[in-house]
Amino acid sequence: MKSLAPNLMLAMPALDGSWFGRTVILLLKHDAEGSFGLVINRPVDDHMSADLLDILAIDEPLITPGLLLGGPMSPETALVIHRQSQLGEDSEEVVPGLYVASQRESLAKLCDESQRNFWILMGYAGWGGGQLEGEIEEGSWFVVPCEPEVERILSAPRCKLWNDLAASIGFEQDLILMNANKSEVH
Repeated sequence: MKSLAPNLMLAMPALDGSWFGRTVILLLKHDAEGSFGLVINRPVDDHMSADLLDILAIDEPLITPGLLLGGPMSPETALVIHRQSQLGEDSEEVVPGLYVASQRESLAKLCDESQRNFWILMGYAGWGGGQLEGEIEEGSWFVVPCEPEVERILSAPRCKLWNDLAASIGFEQDLILMNANKSEVH
């Protein structure tokens, strides 16, 4: 079995109306046992931000990084995607120039010292063995190479990320035509 990680996954229209509708997932692990990824385009609501900052013991409001809902599983778990290569032992390089960290010390260091974009993600998305492959075969996800998109992953406005990635692979026009054809049928 060839691993699909690391890659990005775009939720297709089949998932519209679900928790995953129009999400972009950074897929970090994919093997016979299951898959693990982070939703990177779902910002935390403003009313939840203060509570999460308290839980994470971050004193000042975050301006550079933002808080994202990384997925519906373990929403109390925080992970950080960033670019700082010498952050700490817990920081793992996903693709050249993109890292994921999981320790409170790494988060504190980023909040105190980083001048570069980073994102704090609460929770994650997970699939059991074979589940993600089935969803891809059903047309729920489209896999996009991650490596050429590092800048967009960290810097693009979250509200535009799905549309920008879909357009970069020529998919947006296809979706517009598909939706127009559905409207004509009904």
